[in-house]
Amino acid sequence: MTQSSEFWLAYHFASRGNLSPTTQLIELEFGGQKLHDLEDILDYAATHSDSDHPLLRTDIQVFRQGYVEARFRSVSTWARRDGTPVHPSDSVEELKKQGVGNCADTALWLLVEDFPTTLWFTYHYIHSPEAKVSTQRVRLNQGIKFEHIGNLTNYVFSQGYLPGHYRPLVHWETQCGKKLGEDAHIDVVLADGFGVTEGKAIKLIMGTSSTLTTITITSYVSLTIIITTISFLLPARLQPLLSQLRVPQVTITVTFAPSKYLVIRIGLRLAKSRRGTDPVSPLLSPLNSTTTIAAYPHHTDAMPRPKRRPYNIFTPPSLSSSELICTTLDHDSTDMLIDKWLEHRSPGHDAYHDWFRDLRTRKHAAQNPNKKQIIAWNKGEFVPENVFCRTVDTGRLIPLDRTWTTYVYHHKTMSERKLSMMPVVFTMLPELMLLRGMHDGGCDDIYIVVTDLKRQEMDDVTAYFELVTEYSVSRSRRNSIEQQIQHEYMRLKHTLEKQRRTPCFPQIDLTFRAILFEKRPRFLVLFSHQTTSYSQIFFTHRDYVPDPDIFFDYPTGCPNPCCTEECEMIRFPRRGLENASILPLVNSKGRRRKFRRKEMCNWIDCDVSFGELVTEGYMDGECSMSSVYGSEESGSVEGSEGSSSAASDERSDHCGNDEPRDEEGSVKVTYGHICGKCRLVRYCSQEHQFADWPEHKREALCFMCMLYFAFFLFCKSGDFVNSKMNFLAKSPTRTQKSRDLLFMIIDPQRIIPTTFTTFKLAPQFQDTDKGLGNMNPPSHLNASRTVYPPIQKLDKCCRCDNKTGLRLCSSCGEQIYCSPECQKEDWNSHKHQCKQTERIDLGKIWPFLAYQAEACRLDPNRPQHPATLHKILNKPIPNVSAQTLPNGVSTNFVLLGDPIPLEKVGSSEWWPSAISEKMRRKLFMRIVREGHVVPILLSICVALMAEMYTTTYNPEMDGKNDPPDDQFSHNKRFRLQCERNAIVDFGICKGAAEVKDLDTFGYILDPPDDFAYIDFFRGQDPKDHYWIYFKTLREEFILDTCMFTFNMAMIVYGFAYWPHHFASFPQLPELAGIFISREFRKTTPTMHYEKQRFSVLQNKALQSIVRTPEFSELDIKIFVAFMERVAGRKTNELEQDLLVSWTMTNRRMWISNLINREFLNYPDVPPIGIIYDPGEEDKHPTPREVEADAMRYIKKWSRRAKKGEITSAQLMEAIARWDMMPPEEKLAWHKGHKKRS
Repeated sequence: MTQSSEFWLAYHFASRGNLSPTTQLIELEFGGQKLHDLEDILDYAATHSDSDHPLLRTDIQVFRQGYVEARFRSVSTWARRDGTPVHPSDSVEELKKQGVGNCADTALWLLVEDFPTTLWFTYHYIHSPEAKVSTQRVRLNQGIKFEHIGNLTNYVFSQGYLPGHYRPLVHWETQCGKKLGEDAHIDVVLADGFGVTEGKAIKLIMGTSSTLTTITITSYVSLTIIITTISFLLPARLQPLLSQLRVPQVTITVTFAPSKYLVIRIGLRLAKSRRGTDPVSPLLSPLNSTTTIAAYPHHTDAMPRPKRRPYNIFTPPSLSSSELICTTLDHDSTDMLIDKWLEHRSPGHDAYHDWFRDLRTRKHAAQNPNKKQIIAWNKGEFVPENVFCRTVDTGRLIPLDRTWTTYVYHHKTMSERKLSMMPVVFTMLPELMLLRGMHDGGCDDIYIVVTDLKRQEMDDVTAYFELVTEYSVSRSRRNSIEQQIQHEYMRLKHTLEKQRRTPCFPQIDLTFRAILFEKRPRFLVLFSHQTTSYSQIFFTHRDYVPDPDIFFDYPTGCPNPCCTEECEMIRFPRRGLENASILPLVNSKGRRRKFRRKEMCNWIDCDVSFGELVTEGYMDGECSMSSVYGSEESGSVEGSEGSSSAASDERSDHCGNDEPRDEEGSVKVTYGHICGKCRLVRYCSQEHQFADWPEHKREALCFMCMLYFAFFLFCKSGDFVNSKMNFLAKSPTRTQKSRDLLFMIIDPQRIIPTTFTTFKLAPQFQDTDKGLGNMNPPSHLNASRTVYPPIQKLDKCCRCDNKTGLRLCSSCGEQIYCSPECQKEDWNSHKHQCKQTERIDLGKIWPFLAYQAEACRLDPNRPQHPATLHKILNKPIPNVSAQTLPNGVSTNFVLLGDPIPLEKVGSSEWWPSAISEKMRRKLFMRIVREGHVVPILLSICVALMAEMYTTTYNPEMDGKNDPPDDQFSHNKRFRLQCERNAIVDFGICKGAAEVKDLDTFGYILDPPDDFAYIDFFRGQDPKDHYWIYFKTLREEFILDTCMFTFNMAMIVYGFAYWPHHFASFPQLPELAGIFISREFRKTTPTMHYEKQRFSVLQNKALQSIVRTPEFSELDIKIFVAFMERVAGRKTNELEQDLLVSWTMTNRRMWISNLINREFLNYPDVPPIGIIYDPGEEDKHPTPREVEADAMRYIKKWSRRAKKGEITSAQLMEAIARWDMMPPEEKLAWHKGHKKRS
């Protein structure tokens, strides 16, 4: 029976519950493609924007044509007409066979919950506060029009929930006290988060709020707002008095006194005569004195609470409106936590200890006092009082042992469960100590908001706060910005409510912004107490962000220096402004808060300021260094234990009363004394230096600062290398370790380019005659490249910042546009880059990556597998059963005998009992391809990123005919794509593979007869498996080159992928590899089970190590640390050397491939095959036999249906069962048919 190629579906929108659904016809076959399941229909309906197929642009498409907005994709589900849900993976053909979707009457429903379908409200009686509050839910999709709040009010009275005479006495309010008018739109109320859940129900207030005992009437002198609903409160004997006044207008103001009184002030606008007389003054004589008149007896309730400021996302909220509980941890609690943290540190050197220790060997202690931040550790024990930090406020060097008060805001349920807030502070105590130590003032109070957000939700909330604070209340905003903020607010609120997060997002937003604008802290922490707690730190000024030159390897979750977002518990901005979350504070006029970086006398009780340090380079986070060293006359004189820099006598006066003062009251001077011992702190006078010496002598910083400074003073000749050797011979270092350390620092071959080029000298030493002369870094250190990671998400249009209808440029996949108009407007600036972008298809080039993996395995420097160097005594063939050891290990054992010569490896002497040469060769390759998985995959990924994603278009190279000689000469941008979608990320996945025990190896070394033990070692473990993932904005692809050793013997024939310009590399006929594409995933069961993934392309640490052609020692440390993090263990020196060697080899392969454009000669469809075991070809049916088996199966059940043995529904179930049948059952069915025939 031929099935129709058309399918009917009907749209059911929650927001149109009172309207009939819309039906639509979908073509199942178009452009040579076929839609198999419902997920394909959604993909077809939401075709990616860079598709250029004409049918995809003109045919009916659900999301693109606006029938369903793309943001409702996650809330769109399928259902039959009877309401039975349908899974998206269900086959369309099976549904049509069941009579679903054949016509408009049987159309399949697409349910789109684009709007809440219910509204919650509660009843509140003002005059009966003891009455129980009732909650009610109203369905909005019952066919009744609910447009305004007034429609809801009429519905309540029409259904008889309230008596009709209460209608004039009711009004609506939100939970925060904001009144809702009868003309308020219900969709706006729900969009603001009111009434969507039972916990956010709006209030139906019954009665009036004038419930006081007495009324005080004063004279007519005040003129205020008219309130018309209060006239009925006036007693009858006051009405004639007002009627006698005959004034043009009476203004009545109702105010609440502290006591239970209602003060009514009557203001009269009196019509004076032309003569200036007041005709009604005699009538007001009874009211000149305060008169108290009793009100009606039934108005005797308690005075209501004062009305709070309405909550608004565009105005700074009040902290008093927050419903979160505030728990305070005072200074004593903080001191106790610090002691506990020191007690619970590991007995050896932990990550924090090692990080502080490494600071001694870096340049930070040698920087000028206020040019950069400084973290220093003296020679004492690793405790906070021995670690010092330079503050950004005053430039003082102060120990980290200062405590603070912590205010933790959390949900009330944590208090009900009697949970302590001390673990919240304990988890981030080192980070809080460092951030606290960066400030002299403003950090005595630290604020933390506790939530239960997940990582992605935390990222969304962070982006929302950055957007809101950027466009604050007093600044002008476009309507598009307000709509964008409202949209993000609604999306986050509904998302978190659906996940039942506590506290809710409105309370998080209210509390967070209230702390931000009322307390104005230096930084603020958003904490999450999920299974693994983590935190997000927000800074209120860019100068408060830690310096990336110091904190780039700060440990935030694991001991490895390249720890990234995957495992960090505290999102500490190790990359400075690059990954810091900054929420700038503004004043009442909408201007950002100004911060002046000052240098003050290091004595804590002195208020002398050495002037403003923000001069040139402020935007880069640097300050002038001229104020550090003073004038040229100042020199260092070694004196007592507190030696200082001498200055002229007239400058030695300490701060006096006649000195100018800045806005904060500190004295401004332009000179000072620098400590001659460490040259890190500055004093206004020698008296203050001696006064501060008991505190400053504890610092006793590492002598590295003196070595740096003395070395650059010594190198006056400009000869870098000779000066280096002379300085080493005369340096004041006293130990060989110190000499080696100094040699490493000043060796030009080992200096990191960024370290060398960013170091600046004092102005008095920059001149050739007085300082170092013209000392440029070596030329090979200037060759620096940049990694250009692709766009990971469609955030906004690059032309107009619009966030809806976004599409990628179909040519380069690197620019985002919201419409063809924006793309045309931006074409003049984008066309040069776009035309020079060449996208390489991953489905075509993945065998080249498999070749690189195979070349790594055949590297002569890689050690031989023990099983290839010993004779194999048994038959480890796959058709035998697995054996189990007493320790529970079940595997296919390989019994190893005597060693064999190297030239006999892989021959008949290596495995004499092999059934055939083909089987011997397959076993040999399974063993050779075992091991070193992580170094191989990591070298492939890093080489791909280093040589492809550093290429970019350079307009200056246009018109030059110079032949490219290295990777820096590219004038094209090469980028990966797959299925016509740009690759946005790739890396390594760690998990398990679906492998039988029979397909794994365990090796037993046959011992001599006089030995009583057996040497056994396990082969590659499928539960510790690794593969490469490639991710687009739509889907994900997998390249696995390590399954061959598990007898998943899929290969690609590799002659076409041999790098022709490298004669040293062999031509490999077979390359092991499996590329799991979209079609492969549909026809093959899942083999990979991911546990953890590690991005390579988007990793900042790995991007920094590929900016130069060679790896420095620090680069290798970062590289190795990342490999150990992926492997989950420490690696040996051999693995580290192989990693660097293989990466450089693979980089050279890519350079040759891209320059010579070898990828253009690769086959469009890679030639793949399978290496079967003997007899395995006969075991599996061919595709034609599989199709014949399916037809026999269907005919068998059709005959039973014709005979009436089964119903049509049972026939459809039997046919569907064939598609769900495991391959083993199909193989058994095939064998049974062959046996019968």
